[in-house]
Amino acid sequence: PRFTENQIMHNTTGGGDAGYGGGLSLTGRVWVEGNTILGNRAPGLTIAEGGGVRIASSAHFTLTNNIIARNAVSITGSGVVIGYSYGGRIAHNTIAANLDGDGAGIYIKGNTDVSLVNHIIVSQTVGIVNATPATIQVLADYTLFDGNGSNTSIGVISTHAVPDPAALTADYHLSSVSNAIGHALPLAWVRRDIDGDLRPIGLPDVGADEFVKSLWLPLVLRQHP
Repeated sequence: PRFTENQIMHNTTGGGDAGYGGGLSLTGRVWVEGNTILGNRAPGLTIAEGGGVRIASSAHFTLTNNIIARNAVSITGSGVVIGYSYGGRIAHNTIAANLDGDGAGIYIKGNTDVSLVNHIIVSQTVGIVNATPATIQVLADYTLFDGNGSNTSIGVISTHAVPDPAALTADYHLSSVSNAIGHALPLAWVRRDIDGDLRPIGLPDVGADEFVKSLWLPLVLRQHP
């Protein structure tokens, strides 16, 4: 199944004892790209995972070019939970202000190493959590962290970190002063951003949005006698 170019907003799943994936709860070989996943909730008294997205028991999945913001969970993984999954292409997501519960932007558990590339993670209690550091390695490459309580937990290796500021707009796109512009690792398989704009434009940008500079041309009027 492919979930592309949707607005998944203000949903609530679960309640009672368990809640999984306030916006999406997926298993299998799934493709999630170009979605805005905003303001969803996953409440649960004993088990609650993934305020925005939960991907579990999945193989060769894609999670790319999504804005995942202002989601909430009562226990684990306020933004995203990835559990017991392998072969994931996880790149160019913007994760912002997913709170309540543990306040984790991305929460990873299981027994397969995971790589995250070209992410923006801002305003989280913890940016990336490795819940099983004794058994898996989580690599975060070319990540822009900004305004988090802590950026990573034990068992997360951050390489080529991109300095802040993220300088996001109100809809979680890049403003002209964002340091995400031009600082991503080029990925040949990522050719568009969340808005369908070409990626890269020059050097690629970190996060879901590729900044497009507006060009205003003067209007020239010819006067005729």
